[in-house]
Amino acid sequence: MDVVAIMEALAEQGITVLFKADADRMAERRKPWTFVASGAPLRDDILVRTDAA
Repeated sequence: MDVVAIMEALAEQGITVLFKADADRMAERRKPWTFVASGAPLRDDILVRTDAA
């Protein structure tokens, strides 16, 4: 997966994106990845957040 290409494609559509890898959660064997997206193209300009393995 090309994270940079995904982030650029979303940004070109007016969506602000953040990917985070959390070393502490990874060491604790918890879901280390966080994805956050926001911007006008999303319905009602909502904030989308998910934590994933």
